[in-house]
Amino acid sequence: MKLRLCMAALAACAVSTGAAAQNVTERDLVGRWAERGNCRDWMAYNADGTWTRADGSGGEWALQGNTLTASVNGGNGAGTATVRKLPDGSINRTASFDGHTDHLTRCAVPPRRPAGRRR
Repeated sequence: MKLRLCMAALAACAVSTGAAAQNVTERDLVGRWAERGNCRDWMAYNADGTWTRADGSGGEWALQGNTLTASVNGGNGAGTATVRKLPDGSINRTASFDGHTDHLTRCAVPPRRPAGRRR
């Protein structure tokens, strides 16, 4: 089940990669992303090699070339995907297990409120 969650984290909606896609670097990947433009259900690739979702789930990730490997915390196994950066800064992520492609768009990170201030 947890491996399926990992695979689901790598695949959601089909989008063509297009000829203008470029290699993705770790720097490109770090940040919050949304599938289908829904930033309420974000996924973040963190600089420390972990990933988290808005629902609190998470795991670890690594990038080697255009191959993204992700595992789920407490899971057994990992999934891989090919990632490509598009000219508009979005990313296509194609899961190796079924060829399904997610189109990820960057989400703005909400500003932090200063400590001690309440609404």
